[in-house]
Amino acid sequence: MTSLGGTTAIPAGVRLIIIDCFDTLVSLQTQVVSGQKSYVARKGVPLFLEHFATQAKIPVVAISDAPSAEVHAALAQAGIADRLARLYHSGNSSETLPGGLTRKRLDLPLADYGVPAVQAVYIGDSKMDERAAEHWRVPFIRVPGPEDPSFSFKALLHGPSRYSSAEFSAAFVKHYRPDQPQLPDPANRTDPDAHG
Repeated sequence: MTSLGGTTAIPAGVRLIIIDCFDTLVSLQTQVVSGQKSYVARKGVPLFLEHFATQAKIPVVAISDAPSAEVHAALAQAGIADRLARLYHSGNSSETLPGGLTRKRLDLPLADYGVPAVQAVYIGDSKMDERAAEHWRVPFIRVPGPEDPSFSFKALLHGPSRYSSAEFSAAFVKHYRPDQPQLPDPANRTDPDAHG
């Protein structure tokens, strides 16, 4: 099962794409002119939706464990609500786990579209998204959240994504914990056993 962003692309034969809503499809950004915060589509999302939902005719659905009104409002504000085949939210696709955590019910979109798990893909930005994919046995692609504003969904059109687990960790620490020591950049590693 593909996970953690390592060599990720939408596999051939996929019949359903399920995407996490907040920090994956849309992110909350402060507008320069007004200073107000609003939801915007992540970079490359409109192109991604055009390619898969319109041209390839593959249903693309959004899923969240947030209430319906919040999901609808965020996607509408970002201008992409009408491009998604269906919206799943806490009222119709979330289950509470022991300890109060929630898990997205990926089995519901699979059942609604009559697609086996192996012919779907779930795209998310968190460990909880990855755990939901593992539980429901849906292939998973992890994309970076807002900690990497350079990421574009365009990378998933032709794949593979350039992200690895170490890069996710480094970007996350740099964005959310700038006071912490930075992890080494895996691209700049040297092999201590190499002699030259």
